[in-house]
Amino acid sequence: MIVAIGLRSDMLWPMLPSGLTLFASQPPRTDRTGGLWEIIDVSYGHSTDWTLTARLEDEANSTEIRFPHIVSFRAHDEREMLDLWATRAKEGVGVGTIYVVADSPYRTELSEAGATGMCEPLTHYVIAGTNLCVEVLATVPPLIN
Repeated sequence: MIVAIGLRSDMLWPMLPSGLTLFASQPPRTDRTGGLWEIIDVSYGHSTDWTLTARLEDEANSTEIRFPHIVSFRAHDEREMLDLWATRAKEGVGVGTIYVVADSPYRTELSEAGATGMCEPLTHYVIAGTNLCVEVLATVPPLIN
Protein backbone atom coordinates (compact mmCIF):
# COMPACT_ATOMS: atom_id res chain seq x y z
CA MET A 1 0.00 0.00 0.00
CA ILE A 2 1.29 3.44 -0.94
CA VAL A 3 0.46 6.30 1.39
CA ALA A 4 1.21 9.75 0.08
CA ILE A 5 0.21 12.73 2.14
CA GLY A 6 -0.07 15.97 0.22
CA LEU A 7 0.77 14.46 -3.20
CA ARG A 8 -1.62 14.29 -6.13
CA SER A 9 -1.95 10.92 -7.86
CA ASP A 10 -0.45 12.40 -11.07
CA MET A 11 2.69 13.17 -9.08
CA LEU A 12 3.02 9.51 -8.08
CA TRP A 13 2.47 8.20 -11.59
CA PRO A 14 3.68 10.85 -14.05
CA MET A 15 2.40 11.10 -17.60
CA LEU A 16 3.81 8.37 -19.81
CA PRO A 17 5.01 9.10 -23.34
CA SER A 18 2.66 8.15 -26.15
CA GLY A 19 2.26 8.67 -29.86
CA LEU A 20 5.68 7.23 -30.64
CA THR A 21 6.64 6.96 -34.32
CA LEU A 22 9.80 6.32 -36.28
CA PHE A 23 11.21 9.52 -37.77
CA ALA A 24 10.79 9.41 -41.58
CA SER A 25 14.53 9.55 -42.26
CA GLN A 26 16.77 6.99 -40.53
CA PRO A 27 20.52 6.35 -40.67
CA PRO A 28 21.37 3.22 -42.66
CA ARG A 29 20.70 0.12 -40.58
CA THR A 30 23.52 -1.89 -39.20
CA ASP A 31 23.05 -5.66 -39.11
CA ARG A 32 25.72 -6.44 -36.54
CA THR A 33 23.87 -4.94 -33.58
CA GLY A 34 20.27 -5.72 -34.43
CA GLY A 35 19.83 -2.45 -36.27
CA LEU A 36 21.07 -0.19 -33.47
CA TRP A 37 24.11 2.04 -33.49
CA GLU A 38 26.47 2.85 -30.62
CA ILE A 39 26.28 6.57 -29.73
CA ILE A 40 29.93 7.38 -29.18
CA ASP A 41 29.80 11.17 -28.77
CA VAL A 42 27.28 13.93 -28.17
CA SER A 43 28.55 17.49 -28.67
CA TYR A 44 26.88 20.86 -28.29
CA GLY A 45 28.20 24.36 -27.81
CA HIS A 46 30.51 26.90 -29.32
CA SER A 47 32.74 24.26 -30.96
CA THR A 48 29.75 22.87 -32.90
CA ASP A 49 28.33 26.31 -33.75
CA TRP A 50 25.47 25.53 -31.33
CA THR A 51 24.39 22.48 -33.33
CA LEU A 52 23.78 19.30 -31.34
CA THR A 53 25.83 16.55 -33.01
CA ALA A 54 25.53 12.87 -32.15
CA ARG A 55 28.19 10.56 -33.63
CA LEU A 56 27.16 6.95 -34.08
CA GLU A 57 29.28 3.91 -34.96
CA ASP A 58 29.09 0.18 -35.38
CA GLU A 59 32.00 -2.17 -36.07
CA ALA A 60 32.50 -0.94 -39.65
CA ASN A 61 30.50 2.27 -40.21
CA SER A 62 29.86 5.70 -38.75
CA THR A 63 27.24 8.40 -39.17
CA GLU A 64 26.22 11.72 -37.62
CA ILE A 65 22.86 13.13 -36.63
CA ARG A 66 22.78 16.92 -36.31
CA PHE A 67 20.13 19.18 -34.82
CA PRO A 68 20.77 22.81 -35.83
CA HIS A 69 18.03 24.37 -33.67
CA ILE A 70 17.51 22.80 -30.26
CA VAL A 71 15.86 24.06 -27.11
CA SER A 72 16.97 21.26 -24.79
CA PHE A 73 18.60 17.85 -24.77
CA ARG A 74 19.42 15.15 -22.25
CA ALA A 75 21.25 11.85 -22.41
CA HIS A 76 20.30 8.66 -20.57
CA ASP A 77 21.38 5.09 -20.20
CA GLU A 78 18.78 3.17 -22.21
CA ARG A 79 17.57 1.47 -19.00
CA GLU A 80 16.37 4.87 -17.75
CA MET A 81 13.88 5.00 -20.61
CA LEU A 82 11.83 1.88 -19.87
CA ASP A 83 8.54 3.83 -20.19
CA LEU A 84 9.49 4.81 -23.74
CA TRP A 85 10.39 1.23 -24.70
CA ALA A 86 7.13 -0.03 -23.17
CA THR A 87 5.26 2.55 -25.26
CA ARG A 88 7.14 1.44 -28.39
CA ALA A 89 6.10 -2.17 -27.79
CA LYS A 90 2.50 -1.29 -26.85
CA GLU A 91 2.05 0.93 -29.92
CA GLY A 92 3.68 -1.60 -32.26
CA VAL A 93 6.47 0.74 -33.42
CA GLY A 94 9.46 -0.88 -35.11
CA VAL A 95 13.06 -0.71 -34.00
CA GLY A 96 14.92 2.33 -35.31
CA THR A 97 17.45 4.99 -34.45
CA ILE A 98 15.35 8.19 -34.41
CA TYR A 99 11.87 8.40 -32.91
CA VAL A 100 9.35 11.22 -32.57
CA VAL A 101 7.27 11.41 -29.38
CA ALA A 102 3.91 13.13 -29.94
CA ASP A 103 2.68 13.21 -26.32
CA SER A 104 5.86 14.05 -24.47
CA PRO A 105 6.24 14.51 -20.72
CA TYR A 106 9.65 16.09 -21.42
CA ARG A 107 8.15 18.74 -23.73
CA THR A 108 5.29 19.33 -21.27
CA GLU A 109 7.76 19.73 -18.40
CA LEU A 110 9.69 22.45 -20.23
CA SER A 111 6.54 24.19 -21.45
CA GLU A 112 5.07 24.32 -17.93
CA ALA A 113 8.35 25.71 -16.60
CA GLY A 114 8.17 28.51 -19.17
CA ALA A 115 11.46 27.46 -20.76
CA THR A 116 10.07 27.42 -24.28
CA GLY A 117 9.25 31.10 -24.68
CA MET A 118 9.14 30.87 -28.44
CA CYS A 119 6.45 30.71 -31.08
CA GLU A 120 7.87 27.81 -33.06
CA PRO A 121 6.46 24.38 -32.21
CA LEU A 122 8.81 21.94 -30.50
CA THR A 123 9.22 18.33 -31.51
CA HIS A 124 10.53 15.69 -29.12
CA TYR A 125 13.06 13.39 -30.82
CA VAL A 126 14.81 10.37 -29.33
CA ILE A 127 18.07 8.98 -30.71
CA ALA A 128 18.27 5.35 -29.57
CA GLY A 129 21.66 3.66 -29.29
CA THR A 130 22.71 0.32 -27.87
CA ASN A 131 23.72 1.78 -24.48
CA LEU A 132 22.82 5.47 -24.62
CA CYS A 133 19.76 7.43 -25.68
CA VAL A 134 19.56 11.15 -26.36
CA GLU A 135 16.32 13.09 -26.09
CA VAL A 136 16.15 16.35 -28.03
CA LEU A 137 13.57 19.12 -28.14
CA ALA A 138 14.04 20.93 -31.42
CA THR A 139 12.26 23.35 -33.72
CA VAL A 140 13.51 21.73 -36.95
CA PRO A 141 14.13 18.08 -37.90
CA PRO A 142 17.57 16.52 -37.64
CA LEU A 143 20.03 16.16 -40.50
CA ILE A 144 21.69 12.79 -41.09
CA ASN A 145 25.15 12.52 -42.66
